[in-house]
Amino acid sequence: MEYTIRDGRADDHEHIEEFTTNTFKWGDYVHDKWPEWLASPGINLLVAADSEDRPIGTSVCVMMSDTEAWLQGNRVHPDWRRIGVAGALAQEQRSWARDRGGYVLRLCIESWNEAAHGQVLRDGYRPISEWIEGFGSVAKLTPSPSGNGGARVRELESLSRGRTSDVQPAMMSWSSGELYRPARAMFTVDWKWRRLTEDDLVAAARQEALWVGRTGWAIAALDETTLEVAWFDTRPEDAPDFIRSLLDIAVDEKATDIKIMAPDLPWVRSAFEGIGLELADMVVYGLTL
Repeated sequence: MEYTIRDGRADDHEHIEEFTTNTFKWGDYVHDKWPEWLASPGINLLVAADSEDRPIGTSVCVMMSDTEAWLQGNRVHPDWRRIGVAGALAQEQRSWARDRGGYVLRLCIESWNEAAHGQVLRDGYRPISEWIEGFGSVAKLTPSPSGNGGARVRELESLSRGRTSDVQPAMMSWSSGELYRPARAMFTVDWKWRRLTEDDLVAAARQEALWVGRTGWAIAALDETTLEVAWFDTRPEDAPDFIRSLLDIAVDEKATDIKIMAPDLPWVRSAFEGIGLELADMVVYGLTL
């Protein structure tokens, strides 16, 4: 079974969809993202093609900063698995990232996917950080108490929109806090991880997505109807109040759903569960280039 590796093209989309629609129980994102990836000049979109030039595998790599690369969207047609296609695609992506100054290549795998964990360990990756996503319907997480005339009681320790003057205090709190080391100084950007910088907090403040309060700091913004919390910093003793404050933001922003990403620590998990969030576990891996 011979194959070649080449750049992805628009006419590959139909063939990619054939083996990426039902990859997981919830489906897959690769076929939906394909047009967007093609239109993004900073993304390296590769396919493995059979002897008739039909795609039988795909892989995506993007530089998240001058030195950090992210690998995702690695898929192989079921008939072509276990013959090295995934490894060959990954090797090409490593070379691409290294040539652009990358010194680390990262990826994320959900905890249940044992086969994928085994593959990346064999490829030389090492687990560097464990994360959880807390998610749920805002309506289900905010029941109206009967003793308050049907209105939900707001959290006393509320968060307000931050300014650029809040950036340095937020960064100091983060870099000396409980979450910094477990997070490996990273935060999430559309399910991709990289190190958080002051520039990220400045950008969030200018986009009215930086939130501040006595209990902590957060980057949170609406993505269509979902409030997505890409980063936060709080203390264990403040976490329950802080997470409820994020839920207040979701209500105020008229979000239908909320998603919060965080390092997987017992007190973070407890705070998520305390407001009824569902949890998804994942591991971030890294490879030095």
